[in-house]
Amino acid sequence: MKNLMKSAMTGLGVAVLLALGVTNTFAWTTGEMKVNLSHAVTLGQGTLAAGEYFVRLLPASGNSSVIEFTPETSGSAAIALVTEVSTRDNAPADKAQVLLRHNGAGYEIDKIFFEGSNVGYEVLSPRGK
Repeated sequence: MKNLMKSAMTGLGVAVLLALGVTNTFAWTTGEMKVNLSHAVTLGQGTLAAGEYFVRLLPASGNSSVIEFTPETSGSAAIALVTEVSTRDNAPADKAQVLLRHNGAGYEIDKIFFEGSNVGYEVLSPRGK
């Protein structure tokens, strides 16, 4: 039953990903990719407008890391704390993905997987949420 629920949630995440038009334009090495967000989404305490972004995993100390979304054209980078999560079957991700979660009023970035990495990253909720 637990695996069935996990499969259903993964399927929902992919469906949301496809429905909102989040696409991975291309991935470089593990820890970097370029994505196209067709709708505004929440990242941490901020909002990312629709558009293309470079996504990078930044080094950090302790159990959490920092993920950075930098607009391709102009504007300031947005960052959020993330924690490592396992990929399905602990196998390297076969493609880069940004998964969204419905938060009632819209969507927020939930998890990020870089192609070739056997771990992904879950965005930590801001305090007070």
